[in-house]
Amino acid sequence: MTRDRTNLIIKACYMYYMENLTQAQIAKQLGVSRPQISRFLTYARENNIVSITINDPQSGRSVIEEKMCRIFHLKECHIVDKIASDRHDTMFLMGEESNDLIRRNLNDGDIVGVSAGKTLYHASLALTDPQKKNLKVVPICGGTGYKGERWQTNKIISNISERWECESFQLNSPTFVSSESLKNQLIQEPDIKDILSLAKKSNLVIAGIGILDNIGTLMETGFLNEADIRELKEKKAVSSICGSFLDENGNDINFSGYKRMIGYRIDQFGQGTKVIAYAFGDEKIKSILAALKTGKIYALVTDILTAQSILDKYS
Repeated sequence: MTRDRTNLIIKACYMYYMENLTQAQIAKQLGVSRPQISRFLTYARENNIVSITINDPQSGRSVIEEKMCRIFHLKECHIVDKIASDRHDTMFLMGEESNDLIRRNLNDGDIVGVSAGKTLYHASLALTDPQKKNLKVVPICGGTGYKGERWQTNKIISNISERWECESFQLNSPTFVSSESLKNQLIQEPDIKDILSLAKKSNLVIAGIGILDNIGTLMETGFLNEADIRELKEKKAVSSICGSFLDENGNDINFSGYKRMIGYRIDQFGQGTKVIAYAFGDEKIKSILAALKTGKIYALVTDILTAQSILDKYS
């Protein structure tokens, strides 16, 4: 490594750890990309350029994480406790926070299933190579709709496969099609059938948690039609994850649209599949709670304000 690059890494570390700047701010000041800053910080930690000492294992963050795991039967909870400049930075920081989690829960040859959403898109930009061999990244559902290309499953998969330098697959179909007969016809197409078969075997699934109101990705992208939205509201759906629509108690509602859906719901994966969910924000408290109550979430990645609000509401 050249001296100039080493100096750049040291500057990035100082600005991140000592000046508490976000990676986006550091990237702008140093004239490099935000993913480069993420790689600099990872390199610095792994090569002892910086060392992190935890002086108080019972800090506020760790106490909240422990409570979340205990109350909602999570195996892991990872919380971002830095103040970000905007929502997209928070999502990016959530991606950073999950890197070690993903690395520890992957093995060589694993299949990683991916869903869609804004949070997952921005988080995917921060994911670093888990250093596992022969990984496959595959969609667990089709496209989200006619808007929001960046939030599509296929785009998120492209982000991840570029950073992990692994094999990836694309599912070139909508999640919801116009009729059950069309769905049955499409899932027999060799390309779609093979990808769905691979997705069903996912060892790890990374997913966002959606909300069912006018600011949710589901509404913005045209993912659902008006009749679907009306039915979901009538049946009191408050949350969506991995293609499942849930009521406030975490029950998968009896949604007629499932008959037209290309992809998998959260309860259709095997018991050994680990689902890592990403979500934050006051508007998502009810949705996150519903997803947690399914008992299907292995790990939650969120921010400290959201986690504290969830605990306050639940108690």
